Amino acid sequence: MKTVLLTGASGMLGRYALDQISKVAKRVICLSRTRPVNLPANAVWYAFDLINRYSLDDIDVFSEDDADEFWHVGALLPGANITDDVMFDANVRSVQWLAQYALKKRLAFRFVSGSTVYANPYAMDIREDDDLSPNGFGGFYGSSNFFAEKILEYYAQQGLRVTILRPSSIYGSGISANKLIARYLTQAMNDQEIIITPPLDQSFNLIFAEDVAVALALASERDITGTFNIAGFNYAIRDIAETCIKVAAAGKLVVDNVETDAQPKPVTSLFDLDDSKIRRALGYDHRTTLHDGLMSMARETA
Repeated sequence: MKTVLLTGASGMLGRYALDQISKVAKRVICLSRTRPVNLPANAVWYAFDLINRYSLDDIDVFSEDDADEFWHVGALLPGANITDDVMFDANVRSVQWLAQYALKKRLAFRFVSGSTVYANPYAMDIREDDDLSPNGFGGFYGSSNFFAEKILEYYAQQGLRVTILRPSSIYGSGISANKLIARYLTQAMNDQEIIITPPLDQSFNLIFAEDVAVALALASERDITGTFNIAGFNYAIRDIAETCIKVAAAGKLVVDNVETDAQPKPVTSLFDLDDSKIRRALGYDHRTTLHDGLMSMARETA
C-alpha cells in the first residue's frame, strides 16, 4: 500500500481524489489551504499554499520521508483579485519545485491539467497529440496548464514518472458558485427561473469530478505514465438547465430569444475529447451522467 502526497485536498476535485485514494492507500498526506471536511482516519493534513515559496526541505517535513507518489490536483482558478503573477506562482512555479522534489525522492507524479491546453477546443474528437497552445481557451489559467505540462515534460526526460490527465470541463460539489452548472442548480433548488439565450444547442463536454478521481486511482494502481484525455458526455445549454430543474423538482426554464442584428453563431461543441487512449490503457469505463452528478451535488447542499 502506498503513501500519497495530495495537493488541493480541500478543493472541488481534491475532495473526490481524497475519497478515492484513502480507500486503498496506507496513508494520505493532505496539503491544502484549509482542512478537508471529513478527513479520513488514514489521512493527515498540513496547511499548504501553492503560492508560497517552500523549500525542498519544507516538503520533506510534510512527507516525513514516507511518500511513494504525488497527486497534484491543486490549482488556483481565475477569480476576483487573482492576478496573472499570482496564478503563475500557484499553477506553474509550484509544479517546477514539486516535480523537482518528486524526482529527487523518486516519487511518481500524477498531475491534473485540462483541455484548455488545446489550440482548438472546438474541434471534434480531440486527441492527445493534437496541437497545443499557450494562448488557447481559458485565458491565463489555460496558459498556466500549458506551461506546467512543459515543465513536467522536461522532468520526465530526466527520469520522473509522470502521468498527466486532461479532463474536459469538471463539475462537482465545491464548484465555484459563479460557474454555469452551480448557478443553474442553485436557481432551480430555490424555485427560480433559469433564463437561457441562444445558441441553445451550444454543447459542452462535462465530466463529474469523481470520475477524474477514479481515473487517478487507476493510474496510480497500474503505475501508468503518459498523457491522457478523460471525458464525460456532451450536453447542450438547454440540457443542463432542464436537468437541474428535474433534479431539484423545482424551478422554471425561460428561453430569452433576444433579437440582434448579428448573424447566428454556428452550433459548436466545446472540449469534445477522444479519451479512447485511457480507456484502452486502464480499462477505464466510469462515466457519471449529468443527472446523477447533479443529484449528488444536490444531496450535499440540501
